[in-house]
Amino acid sequence: MSVGDISLLETGPVQSDSSSYTSSEGRSSVMSSESPLLERARQLSKNRTWCNQPEVKETGIVQSLAKETLLQQEAIFEIITSEASYHLNLTTLIDQFMDDPKLEPNTPESALDRTQHSTIFSNVKEIRSISARFLEEILGLFGEDVFLGKIFPVLEDYAANRFVCYERYCASQSHRLKELKECTEKSENFQRQLKRLEEEANQTLQSLVTAPMQRVTKLPLLMSEILKRTPNDDPRREQMELTHRATAEIADLCNKGAGKIGDLVHLETIWKKLHFGQLKPFLILAPGRKLKKEGAIERLRVNKRRTRVQPDKVQNYLFVFTDLFMITTEEKERHHVVDYCPLSQLTVEPISTHPTTPILDTSSSSEDSYTMSGAEWTVAVAGEEHAFLVTLTESAAVASGKQGGDGSYIFVAKSEAEKTKWMDTLRERHKEEVVSKPKTGRNLTMLTRKRQREIPTKKYWWKQPQVEQSGVVKTLTQLQLELQEAIFEVVTSEEEHLATMETLVNHYMSDSGLDPSYPEEQRVLSEEEYNDIFRYVKDVLLISGGCVYTCT
Repeated sequence: MSVGDISLLETGPVQSDSSSYTSSEGRSSVMSSESPLLERARQLSKNRTWCNQPEVKETGIVQSLAKETLLQQEAIFEIITSEASYHLNLTTLIDQFMDDPKLEPNTPESALDRTQHSTIFSNVKEIRSISARFLEEILGLFGEDVFLGKIFPVLEDYAANRFVCYERYCASQSHRLKELKECTEKSENFQRQLKRLEEEANQTLQSLVTAPMQRVTKLPLLMSEILKRTPNDDPRREQMELTHRATAEIADLCNKGAGKIGDLVHLETIWKKLHFGQLKPFLILAPGRKLKKEGAIERLRVNKRRTRVQPDKVQNYLFVFTDLFMITTEEKERHHVVDYCPLSQLTVEPISTHPTTPILDTSSSSEDSYTMSGAEWTVAVAGEEHAFLVTLTESAAVASGKQGGDGSYIFVAKSEAEKTKWMDTLRERHKEEVVSKPKTGRNLTMLTRKRQREIPTKKYWWKQPQVEQSGVVKTLTQLQLELQEAIFEVVTSEEEHLATMETLVNHYMSDSGLDPSYPEEQRVLSEEEYNDIFRYVKDVLLISGGCVYTCT
């Protein structure tokens, strides 16, 4: 096989994500002052095949290699070329977007404030620094050995010990994209600056801020392709498998972190639309809680005080979370909460359209309290099918502040399949523990006492059960012990900060005397005053919650 024939391998055995990592020539000033690393990265992004590299051609080894060996080497070299293209993208993101005077928050003409800038760009400079070191190291290995025999332990070390910065970046990915979308939609100045910068870079900001997550999840795919090209008797195979495992673990951690924070961002979006009225409000944001199902559904209602014969229908909108059920009525962009309770404190039953006892139960004065026979009577009179009964326990009703004891609700689905889906979702209990339970926002004393029990005034690292059981304290010097205590204090202080922010949101922001969503006669602050006082509080709470979840 000639060198010309080998050039057909230019596409490589792995379909590279180079389309996402393709760097623009950008501004001429950037090109004229490039570092040797960036110059080499640009060369690699244009000449991506192993067999066409000058270092390989000089050896004259290509013609003597078998086709499978060549394919294996191209797959290995893809680690370098994809890292080079990715590094160019990080440089474009930082030099042409993040550090642009019109986006930097320190300048008067900036289109972003400090919080927005920090959310969108996060720790990307730290990631570029790691990428530069990794790229320099593996390029050095290529200079020593064109077969890159030592690249796998290096990649394993970076994945296991140095790519922790990716976890933090990926954990805030959903929040980052949400912030970018909101800035684009709400700020004309940001729209203008973004259009200018994207035209200059010939790349979108969204694709650039997504690149780190694409990169960390690409590494195990590259290793999988290399392993496919590697015989079982290859002496490097064991190390390759270890490297593959390390890259898969960091990718999995990043995906899980992104998913958890993405769930929190989704919950925050829902929470902003909720209006609790006379019910006890609480913060639905909790790591571990997810939305399982939502949607509009009709509810049958009988006004027993007027002994109305024909039941009427009301439109409700239901939210079913992993541990929580919520009934609301939808009005424009707001959801007025009718009732809520934990999934563990409700029962779900199908309703027959042929009641065994055709008598309406009038023992309760509440419109939404039924015995089973009363529910069957209501459904039969209404002539409805696909109905089911949801009953909240008395303790759940009292906890939510619902007047009139327990509540039972008759919902009517559009089909038997939809009815089954709703019932199955409501009956499914959450197997994983949700990190924080709903807390009412009215009893500050009770909330404060609970927080004092959960977070002692002072926590010591060496007193933690898992540390005591490990016996590691005895092996540490005094300096090492003091260092661990200092690190542990970062975590505990963040937990205390989170508790304070939850109190602020639950007790003060949701109070009817302050919240501008309540009628004007009930509150003492205008909407402008409320926004000035509590600006960015929810963003800080979301970030703090994600930080505590990641650390613990």
